[in-house]
Amino acid sequence: MQIKTKTNPSTAILVIGDALADKLAQGIDQEFGDNPDVQVVRKTKPLSSLTRVDPFDWVEGARAALAGAQHYDVAVVLIGTHDWQSMPSGAATLEPGSDPWLEAYAKRVDAVLGVFREKHLPVVWVGLPVMATPKSPEEVQSLNAIVRDAVHASGGAFVDLHDAFIGEDGKYTDTGPALNGAIVKLRTSDGVGFTQQGALKAAYFADVEVKRILAEKPAPPPETVLVSPNQPGAKDDIERLIDQMAGTPPSTDAVPLIARIPERPAVGPIISLTTPERAADGLLTPPISRAPRPLSSSSFAIDQWRAAKPGRSDDFSWHP
Repeated sequence: MQIKTKTNPSTAILVIGDALADKLAQGIDQEFGDNPDVQVVRKTKPLSSLTRVDPFDWVEGARAALAGAQHYDVAVVLIGTHDWQSMPSGAATLEPGSDPWLEAYAKRVDAVLGVFREKHLPVVWVGLPVMATPKSPEEVQSLNAIVRDAVHASGGAFVDLHDAFIGEDGKYTDTGPALNGAIVKLRTSDGVGFTQQGALKAAYFADVEVKRILAEKPAPPPETVLVSPNQPGAKDDIERLIDQMAGTPPSTDAVPLIARIPERPAVGPIISLTTPERAADGLLTPPISRAPRPLSSSSFAIDQWRAAKPGRSDDFSWHP
């Protein structure tokens, strides 16, 4: 299954490891299939391991993957399918599970993590699922314990797949619930690899940490256009901006001025209602005497006062 290539993605996820990592990368790519901004880049070696560096050295392989122009936001690692084997150490050969072997293996894991630390690249290391071989549970638990301690000490995230790929009896099973709850085949016939549904299930647990790391990624700063004072025309633009902010744009400004309504004073002139009038020489003016007029004369005409006719509505005389 090919991983989709997207145009100008803003985020890149690097996946490295062995055959299980190859299937895991396909599952992660399918998980982000509808997101045009996320690209999954697969750098896997199906038959590789950390115990044997003669066919492929993952320390140098990780360094080479990060040396190019491609920028990565997070690295996902899944290695260990072929790790439970003897390990050369100088002239000696370390037997798997022995104390020297466990110590040397921990140094290999930390060396791979050191490559990502140098680049300040967050790491999500996915642990091995249980396999069908008789000694697999003990071997897988030993390898996962070493990796878990090293990843946590390095500040990375460790994803444990153990419970996701065991049956109700706690042992290996090649079938199990898919993401939609249906019982499907999760592992291949060799008892090691992932089927497509198994890869999707493993990717689901890995994506929890991947999405958390991507969500914590700082947003790029907004693009800011700076105008240099020495740039031609910049001084005129700056002065025009200042004038507009001050409310007095120059008359040559292309933007027409908005007509303004004259402002009215908040308080008008003070007029006293009790101050006596004064003449031009400053002396008090004598009051003007006016003959009082009767109220009736100012309100009614004389011809309005006529005698009421008997029986009319304005006849108020008493009739016994």
